[in-house]
Amino acid sequence: MVGPSHHAMIVAEISGNHSGSLDRAIQLVEEASQTGAHAVKLQMFTPDTITLDLQEREFLIRGGVPIPDFLENPYISSIKKP
Repeated sequence: MVGPSHHAMIVAEISGNHSGSLDRAIQLVEEASQTGAHAVKLQMFTPDTITLDLQEREFLIRGGVPIPDFLENPYISSIKKP
């Protein structure tokens, strides 16, 4: 419920900090509950769902040089695979 006669709802942002681990996600939900959060927000994604693998002109560095892999898809190296 939202409105002047209702208390604020606290939502903990867990995001992708669970690294794809159900056990870690459950631990984070429990910790959020202990801090007083009323709800949590989780995210699940894989790099291919949030990046584009394109070699078109708009996706090239000036001079037609392809973007290095680490720039083309920076999420791959930051995500631990379970």
